[in-house]
Amino acid sequence: MFLICGHSDTKPLFEYLLVMLMLSPLMNISQMACGLLGSENLFDTLLLTPIVAGIVAAVRASPGNRKSPKTRTTPGRAKGERSERILDSIAANFPDGLVLALDRKLKFLFIGGTEVSTLKKSTKYWMGRGITENFHPSINANGIAQLRKVFESGAAAEYEVVSANQSYRVTATPIAKEHGDAEEVLVIVRNITATIRLENNLKRAQQKEKEFNILRSRFVTLASHEFRTPLSTILTSVFLLENYTGDDYEQEKLSYIDKIKRAVHSLTDLLNSFLAIGKLEEGKIKVELADLEIKPFLEGILQEVVSIKKVRQDIMFKFESDYELIQTDKQLLRHIVVNLLTNAIKYSPAHEEIRLDTQVTSDMLLIRVEDKGTGIPEHEQSQIFKRFFRGQNATNIDGTGLGLNLVKKYVRLLKGTIQFTSKVNKGSTFTVRIPLVRALEKQAG
Repeated sequence: MFLICGHSDTKPLFEYLLVMLMLSPLMNISQMACGLLGSENLFDTLLLTPIVAGIVAAVRASPGNRKSPKTRTTPGRAKGERSERILDSIAANFPDGLVLALDRKLKFLFIGGTEVSTLKKSTKYWMGRGITENFHPSINANGIAQLRKVFESGAAAEYEVVSANQSYRVTATPIAKEHGDAEEVLVIVRNITATIRLENNLKRAQQKEKEFNILRSRFVTLASHEFRTPLSTILTSVFLLENYTGDDYEQEKLSYIDKIKRAVHSLTDLLNSFLAIGKLEEGKIKVELADLEIKPFLEGILQEVVSIKKVRQDIMFKFESDYELIQTDKQLLRHIVVNLLTNAIKYSPAHEEIRLDTQVTSDMLLIRVEDKGTGIPEHEQSQIFKRFFRGQNATNIDGTGLGLNLVKKYVRLLKGTIQFTSKVNKGSTFTVRIPLVRALEKQAG
């Protein structure tokens, strides 16, 4: 019979050890207990010492290491064998890891744990042999050096290893005798891959929450401004129209009516953008492919944006294609072209030319929108597709920072790409490429 850490009643202690061993892969127990008990050494004494004593006692008392005459089973021997079986069960079922006992030459005295099944060679092969880097991914040259230091210093050591997308935390604790230096070391290997993955997920969730709060703040600010401006325009224009009575003011009336139309158009676009964000986030926008006459479609969009052009702004339209039909999602394509043209008009001064070039090949729809506007500063170009982002040189121009973010998402839904080049005060060129297949094959056939 052997006793664990001086306790003659082993059942409560075994139950305690089993619970703690089952919880250990989910957290760094030593660190947690250090906070609770105020001493990491105290916790090691409470948890590791009983495990050490039990396993070493089991090893030293095993049939291969003890001389026992053939005598009848006594109550003491039966109790000792029962304790051995419980310890063996705890070690064999140590979750997500390994329990090892090594001598001063780093030869194996004991191997247990659920990861035993992952070893390339059996435990029988390793028993009595020295530990090497081929034993388990958690054991490397640094780890072996750490184990040697444990014997030299008599102090516990801990390190972490990442191998083949798996993360391990290895804790080595010397097994001290009542008198003299430690002759064995207990090594606990924990597979902490799931824990680290959980920590990373929590960090990402926290970062997303932080970004969400920033976006919410920007949304409130932009929405307040963007709604207030067109509403003020409408109110002012209506007030002035009421005061222009008679045919002599026909030109002024038309001017204010045009302002009202622009303001309503702005509000409509703003609301559509907010609604589109919600639908995209919820995955409610689906691609619905259908045959589309591409040239009349683009000409219709050009007529649509005429009302928001500045004085003497011209849009030059160039169309090259041997095909009348393409197959794409009409609504998504419309959003892409309208947003790009609206930005070109908005950020270009009056009297400047804007270009819309379109090419249809056997497998690709290319749309290029070019302007000679304010351009995008080079240090801000990496952020241009982020939601609510607006360049420093565009703060005096109405906008929400949603347009290009939505365009990129629409392009992705159509399996396409979007690229741009830009120089400050020289203008920007946005190029969209959308793959085409079925409609063109139908026409070729």
